[in-house]
Amino acid sequence: QIAKVDLQSQLQTIAAFEAKAVASAELYVKETQANLADLSETIKNIEEARPITQLTVEDVVKAKPEVVQKTEEMVRKGKFTVDGYDEKFPSLSLM
Repeated sequence: QIAKVDLQSQLQTIAAFEAKAVASAELYVKETQANLADLSETIKNIEEARPITQLTVEDVVKAKPEVVQKTEEMVRKGKFTVDGYDEKFPSLSLM
C-alpha cells in the first residue's frame, strides 16, 4: 500500500530557512559593497598622496600634533632613540 505523507511542515521549514539565508546573503552583499567603497576611497587617497620625500615637518605636525609633545618629552629626558626601532630596522653596518 502507498502511504501518503504530509510534506507541508517540512516545506514550511525549508522556506523559512531559505528566507533567513536570503536575508543573510543580502546583508552580506550590503556590507561587502560598503567595504569595497571604503577600500576604493583608501586606494584613491593613496594614489593621490604626495610622496614621503615631499613631506615637511609642518605637514607631519599638522597630521599628528602629538608628535611635537612626544618629541619634546624625549628630548627633555635625554632619550634620542625610538623604542623598537632597532628591532624593526636592524643595523646593516658590520661590527
